[in-house]
Amino acid sequence: MDKADERDGDPGRTAGRCHLVVPAVSAEWATLVDALTGALRAHFSQVAVWPSGESEAVQLEWVRSLPPGEPLLVVPAVGAGEALARELEGRVAVLAERFLPSTRFDAFVVENYRAGYLAGKHLVNLRHRHIAYLGPEAGATSHDERLRGFRQALLHNGRELPEHPVRQVPVTPHAGQAACEELLAD
Repeated sequence: MDKADERDGDPGRTAGRCHLVVPAVSAEWATLVDALTGALRAHFSQVAVWPSGESEAVQLEWVRSLPPGEPLLVVPAVGAGEALARELEGRVAVLAERFLPSTRFDAFVVENYRAGYLAGKHLVNLRHRHIAYLGPEAGATSHDERLRGFRQALLHNGRELPEHPVRQVPVTPHAGQAACEELLAD
């Protein structure tokens, strides 16, 4: 078999496997998982997805069980830290969506602070008097940064976002609708 066969005939594809370790394959993560696996398939002949729930312990088990020479793309569980960082040391690993505190791993995250800031600034510029925030549950770096940026935009423009018009809910139609109804009733 020649190199082209190993790469499914695509000279840009690396022969081999890449592992994607994610919190869960759920509705909340489905878009990210699809995007990441699609991007990885452009470069690797196989992409293995390892759902771990929001558990650093399960992520550690997965990482320990994977071949040390194969690259990893890891979305750290909420609260993951030194143990996962130590386990990833010496491996080809990149983080996505969340950082591991006090580490120097390459990572890519959406610019959530800026997105929140721009959304808040837009509402202030439109001269809205009553402003609320509806977003995903707290705990993920991305979600927390989006709210932080939103609050900061209001503060920079002489406004404040009190706690009562803030709703952080599961990413489901029912939860979003209930939160909207609650905010509109206030």
